[in-house]
Amino acid sequence: YMKEAGYDPQAAVELQELFLKLSEGRQSSFIDGLFATHPPSARRVQENRELVQKVGAGGYRGEDVYERKMAKLRSLQPANDAHDKAMELASKGEMKPALDKINEAIRLLPREAMFYALRGRIYQDQKETEKAAADFEKAVELYPEMFKYRLYNGLNALRLNNLDKARENLTKANETVPTSIAFLRLGDVAVKQNNRDEAIAYYSKAAEAGGDVAKEAKRKLAALTQ
Repeated sequence: YMKEAGYDPQAAVELQELFLKLSEGRQSSFIDGLFATHPPSARRVQENRELVQKVGAGGYRGEDVYERKMAKLRSLQPANDAHDKAMELASKGEMKPALDKINEAIRLLPREAMFYALRGRIYQDQKETEKAAADFEKAVELYPEMFKYRLYNGLNALRLNNLDKARENLTKANETVPTSIAFLRLGDVAVKQNNRDEAIAYYSKAAEAGGDVAKEAKRKLAALTQ
């Protein structure tokens, strides 16, 4: 079938030879999973070698596509390295060098949403809420389906008292991945907008979680229902 479809059957044999080598002395459950339904064997490899000799090697291998994809990935590596270094520096509280590094990443790859999201969080830490807002908005624009960018945007909008924007982004975030912090802050938005029943519903949902979020939600819920 590979030959009729224009592919090189020899490539399949080479892949099976690699699988056979990997299977020798394997310990990883991941490797076990790869071979669960089609365990490699020297006999099967030999049979396929003989089949290739019969039908003939040659055909499409996809090396050109692979090389193009790898070239693209290699070109992105410096930007991703700068992002990773910025993350490392930020985790140590070294925000100024972290900002320098994430700016470098953005210069190299200006349409990567996660770079703007990280810079927004750095700006937040530096109390630069307006700059953070612009970066979170950019991250959402580039990747609107990513719930955490919506979450960051919504939480920051609430800090700026931009209630409609906060509600929109927190709601969108919860549609993808519901989180207790989003429910809690949606409750805060509802309180500010004088929507008591909605606030009670959101706080009740947040109170189902654990930790500090649940404690805050229960306290605010009690204040509304006493």
